[in-house]
Amino acid sequence: MSRSGNKCAYVGCGKSARLEPGLKLYRFPKDIHLSRQWILNCGNSDLADLTQDELYKRHICGHHFLDKNFTSFNKCRLKKSSFPQPFVEIDSSDIPVNIPLKTYSA
Repeated sequence: MSRSGNKCAYVGCGKSARLEPGLKLYRFPKDIHLSRQWILNCGNSDLADLTQDELYKRHICGHHFLDKNFTSFNKCRLKKSSFPQPFVEIDSSDIPVNIPLKTYSA
């Protein structure tokens, strides 16, 4: 794993090992079927047009995997059949927003 500034390709993440020491980045798998599942789960539609070689140069950070996806407790290696958690788009209408109300007296 290189620390040359690779960023997480998961939509909305963009974390990098250079800016966050200790962050683990995992390459997209060489298996085409598994890598397609990674693309679907990470929510980044730009990745769908990449060749398999280009995709292999992209990474997903460890924050997007469950503990059970790793071979050991220290999260160094992913199991071969692992894939990132599915991206779930949040509907902004479901988020309560409190707007302070100012009142003025004459």
